[in-house]
Amino acid sequence: MDDIIEKVRQYMITNKMVQPQDILFAAVSGGADSVGMLLILMQLQKSFDYELHVIHVEHGIRGEESEADACFAQELAAENHLPMHLCKVDVPSFAKEHKMSEEEAARHLRYQAMQEEMLCYAKERGYKTDRIKLAVAHHMDDSAETLLLQLLRGAGPTGLTGLSGKRVLLPSEICLLRPFLCLRRSDIENYLKQKKQSHQEDATNQMDCYTRNYLRHQIMPLLETMNSKAVEHICQSGEFIRELTEINTVEAKAIYQQVHREKGIVRSQLLTFPREKRILVLREFLLDSGQGMHNINAHHLESMDDLLSKEVHKQINLPHQLIARNTYETMEIVRDTVSKEDNGIINIETASMQQDKVYSYEWGNYRIQCKRFARDFDCKIPQKIYTKWMDYDNIIRGLSIRSRREGDRIATMKDGQTTTLKKYFINEKIPKEMRDELPLICDGDQVVCVAGNRLSEAYKITGETKEIIEVEIQRRKTYECTYPCDVTGRRIDKEN
Repeated sequence: MDDIIEKVRQYMITNKMVQPQDILFAAVSGGADSVGMLLILMQLQKSFDYELHVIHVEHGIRGEESEADACFAQELAAENHLPMHLCKVDVPSFAKEHKMSEEEAARHLRYQAMQEEMLCYAKERGYKTDRIKLAVAHHMDDSAETLLLQLLRGAGPTGLTGLSGKRVLLPSEICLLRPFLCLRRSDIENYLKQKKQSHQEDATNQMDCYTRNYLRHQIMPLLETMNSKAVEHICQSGEFIRELTEINTVEAKAIYQQVHREKGIVRSQLLTFPREKRILVLREFLLDSGQGMHNINAHHLESMDDLLSKEVHKQINLPHQLIARNTYETMEIVRDTVSKEDNGIINIETASMQQDKVYSYEWGNYRIQCKRFARDFDCKIPQKIYTKWMDYDNIIRGLSIRSRREGDRIATMKDGQTTTLKKYFINEKIPKEMRDELPLICDGDQVVCVAGNRLSEAYKITGETKEIIEVEIQRRKTYECTYPCDVTGRRIDKEN
């Protein structure tokens, strides 16, 4: 037990996490990791001479379970005579208003609420911001999972570093600390057992419909059967990439200063540098423009790099309605002022769907109905273009309804070969002006089917299928077309 505490102490010293008289807020969700962190930070309080507080955010998305977590955190703070800070946010309303998933909204609101609470505390007492620190309980397993998830989504070097021991939160400039990155999840669980300390359990953490949970429960154990130190080695590689990236970033910033002008970057100058350096400079360009890197991956940076050598007025679309476009001398980043049909994201929690119950959703001009049921081999698969059957067991993250995104792909061949959605729309002769209005049924980043079109080969019913998700899509009003067409806007005259 003392070994774990000493390990964390040494890690905090090495990474210069705290100074005497710091105000350290421990983010306690009530789960095993955060409870273990709080206990160890209490043990180290005298050693580092910091003032320890507990902070908890109640998200308003899990009803009584969420309220029970908040009560647990409050009781734990009271038992140990620690100041308690409880923040409450409305994730469902925020997610709906800003058209994002509840998971993304919860993370945004959680850090926003904690920063506001800590800044308010500092202001009331006249403390400088640099005395305020926030500790979260991410550990080595979390870091390895994050690196692999970033790798799967096509991240560049800066995204393949795993989690950092400390970083600055914006806009508050409060320092975020991760003192548990030196520990495995099993270390924390064993510590709590030895201390006979209870904690809360979040039922959603066991649902493999979420990508991270699937990676944690299914993939990571397989990797550790191949190498028992797989997690440690992944994290070591992340640290090595971080060190190289920090060196390269310094050089990239210097190049950026050379090629940057008021309205963009000089294309001809940037093209004199090697591609790998240009990619890092383009990343600095995005960061400096105030757009950040949220949802920007290596694919987007590579597309921007390709654009550098294209003609004047050529442009590409980026996430968040951003456009990178060429002027006569520069590349500039602007916001797309032409609004597209954006009906947000509707998440369908397939894992919690009751058998044979119909769930209805409204998205834009469409009504989508979903039903989960056991397969009856006597029933034939429907051939209607607006009714699709998909293999429930092949759905990993849970279904969602959304519009198309840059880089979307769909499996069109039985061997898993995919094609871009853009190419698919062109081949199917779906008018360009209608493509943003069509609902996509997706499984995370994978397109499962397009309204009125084909189902991805990866989700089709096979002889092994045991459970089925039926999705029926109905359009509620007609498009105005100047030629005979179906509800997707695709021509249906004799020529086709």
